[in-house]
Amino acid sequence: YKYNNSYIIQKVILTEKSRRIDFKTELEWKEKDVMVRTRFPLAVNSLEAVCDIQFGNIRRPAHRNTSWDMAKFEVCAHKWVDLSQRDYGVALLNDCKYGYSVTEDTIDLCLLRGISSVDKTSEEGTHEFTYSVCPHKGDYAEGNIIYEGYDLNIPLRLYDSDVDVQQVSESFVRINEKNIVIETVKFAEDSKDYIIRMYESEGSFTKADITLGTDAEYAEEVNLMEEPTGKIYKDIRAIDMEFKPYEIKTIKVIRK
Repeated sequence: YKYNNSYIIQKVILTEKSRRIDFKTELEWKEKDVMVRTRFPLAVNSLEAVCDIQFGNIRRPAHRNTSWDMAKFEVCAHKWVDLSQRDYGVALLNDCKYGYSVTEDTIDLCLLRGISSVDKTSEEGTHEFTYSVCPHKGDYAEGNIIYEGYDLNIPLRLYDSDVDVQQVSESFVRINEKNIVIETVKFAEDSKDYIIRMYESEGSFTKADITLGTDAEYAEEVNLMEEPTGKIYKDIRAIDMEFKPYEIKTIKVIRK
């Protein structure tokens, strides 16, 4: 596409065994005071949209019945916004664009916003990003949209390694409930012990069984500052944890 002195190159990608339609976009921008958006009218009937945020999601109206609703003409979402009825829905995902607008059956995403009054060269230059449309059965949870969002933002990457893959027999950490998302695996701030941070992603009370496939002495529950809360798990292959809706839990794995 060409607009004045600017151009957009898009690859529309359909991947085998995937419901997603990816729009891989390169944008060379030289305009001022112009907003670029993408818009998808959908065959979905819903009064509200579900918007992804860190460690959960929030719901926003898809109508303009009151002045409060009108004030929410654009909302910030991290990886996706989903519009669903009982049996079917569609999500619009992104890997770096967060300004969404949902009106009745249409999801709209801001791709570029150049304002010369703030910065005379605002948004000028080359932009590369991907957004995706993902139809699914049921609502966002049944449609596995949470993991589709992670797939788009943190795709599988291959690296050269000295590790013999034949020696790796199991996952580092496994959880039996799909609504418990492993958000972070890292070293502790004050040691070489492991930190695993998880959260409940669908607004449900959940009992989860967690299995660690690593050689460690024990695990203990800590807060977000990585301070012990008093709960210790001696058997790292059978950790039972209870999550409240959208609750964040962190465990510290003490290495031998």
